[in-house]
Amino acid sequence: EDREDIWVSKLTDTNVWTKSVNLGHPVNTPTTNNLLSVSTDNNTLLFHTAHGFAFMHRTADGWSHLEDQGINFKNESVFLEGSLSPDGKAIIFAAKLRQNVNYRQSADERDIYVCLKKSNGTWTAPLHTGTVLNTAGDEYSPFLSADGKTLYFATDGRPGYGDVDIFMSKRLSDNWTQWSEPVNLGLGINLVGFEAYYTLPASGEYGYMVSNVKSYGLADIVRFKLPKSLRPEPVVLITGKVLNARTQNPVKAVIRFEDLLTHAEAGEARSDPATGDYRIALPPGKNYGFHAASPGYLSVNENLELVSLAEYNEIKKDLYLVPIEVGESIQLK
Repeated sequence: EDREDIWVSKLTDTNVWTKSVNLGHPVNTPTTNNLLSVSTDNNTLLFHTAHGFAFMHRTADGWSHLEDQGINFKNESVFLEGSLSPDGKAIIFAAKLRQNVNYRQSADERDIYVCLKKSNGTWTAPLHTGTVLNTAGDEYSPFLSADGKTLYFATDGRPGYGDVDIFMSKRLSDNWTQWSEPVNLGLGINLVGFEAYYTLPASGEYGYMVSNVKSYGLADIVRFKLPKSLRPEPVVLITGKVLNARTQNPVKAVIRFEDLLTHAEAGEARSDPATGDYRIALPPGKNYGFHAASPGYLSVNENLELVSLAEYNEIKKDLYLVPIEVGESIQLK
């Protein structure tokens, strides 16, 4: 009943990982806990529940209770892995559903699906990602990188070096069924055993995965330097704090970014109520407008110019919200 808990370890300045800490209640419960993904802003957790997905958000003193997202489906496999897209608008996951390309009741083989967030905040039913990605074998652990286009996933349904290998594919349009032909990450990353559960940070410099080759246990987490040819497209990582302009205390807020040319929403971030920290990854080469809002405060609207950037960068941008008070004066930008 309680086969899995969620643990956390932090990388120190000396490149050493701290001892793992159990996240405790309410993240962990007396039953199995399946954490699929952590949002780019580090303030939302995506879980798989019995019939769908649920979020937990940071609070001032920990984590909220599970917030069911109203997505219901029957996964006929005993496993499910997935990730939350960097803009928070898509959940991409591997499951065995009746829509599988090569559905066989007797085989525990999964395909990759996506649920998309609609403008009213609800989610679509699972959408199949097509025949380019999916095989007659088992697909594992899809991870959509910070550029929102490059997908890494594992499969035993393609030629490889071991039992399960990791592949890379790029989304060719806004249509979630149009992908480039998957490419094996190659010998040296894929070994003679089981490699899956791949992830990487916004910088794309290092990859992380699980492998059972020369492991201490059944399978271990390993890290490796990623060749530039296998990295996703570069992004700009915007980090900072949302603060009360008068007291400098942290403020819980939602920050939304849009492409100033197309007015399409580029992403959404939440700030940590305890620290004010937020972060978001945006494609370079564009200019963005962003809007930070919190109840009881005057909203912030500003522009962010990234049109001159073409490589990975990190930019710090603190946001100051002014409490709404009678007689308050603000500058309208």
